[in-house]
Amino acid sequence: MNTIPADKEAPLAGDIEMERRLKSYARWNAMAMVVNANRAHSGLGGHISTYASAATLYEVGFNHFFRARTPEFAGT
Repeated sequence: MNTIPADKEAPLAGDIEMERRLKSYARWNAMAMVVNANRAHSGLGGHISTYASAATLYEVGFNHFFRARTPEFAGT
């Protein structure tokens, strides 16, 4: 259960549309690499859904949580 009511949540920082486009490009590229590898070597397979889930976690982490240390911020 979310501990913060939806009306009290802070808006996400950054350009959400640009982040969506970058995530889409990364997923498309992963799918293209798996298809290309399967053409060259049948039976390799590929876990596109696993990559898609991991990509979402990394995207949220890198864009909204993991921050470098600055004079004003201790870093995360």
